[in-house]
Amino acid sequence: MVPNSQFVTAQVVNWTRADNSIALNFPVTITGKEEPQIIKRLLLEIAKSTAGVLSEPAPQALLEELDADKMKFSLQVWTKNHLSTPNVLKSNLNFELANRLRNKNMEMSIPQSTNFMEKNATI
Repeated sequence: MVPNSQFVTAQVVNWTRADNSIALNFPVTITGKEEPQIIKRLLLEIAKSTAGVLSEPAPQALLEELDADKMKFSLQVWTKNHLSTPNVLKSNLNFELANRLRNKNMEMSIPQSTNFMEKNATI
């Protein structure tokens, strides 16, 4: 935030990017039994090979949460091509991730839920 008086009396630097690129973050949850470094490498390979993802700034795969059952990654990519269609880019990344995980016999984490039914309940 810049006070109004600063606009008149001081030099103000605009730190917005000069180009029309945006950063997008996509959450990815993988089972806890997989090796984190392998998943990171896989996510970066997918990002680098997906049309519309910029090579600079480079994509990042961040391990945000880790527990016995799952690992939560965030895949950050930059794009100029999907400013108004980020879901298309997300879909392309997800399709490629699902394909590569299946080929390597790896699993995404699926939330578990427990359902209880009364003994004499009718279905």
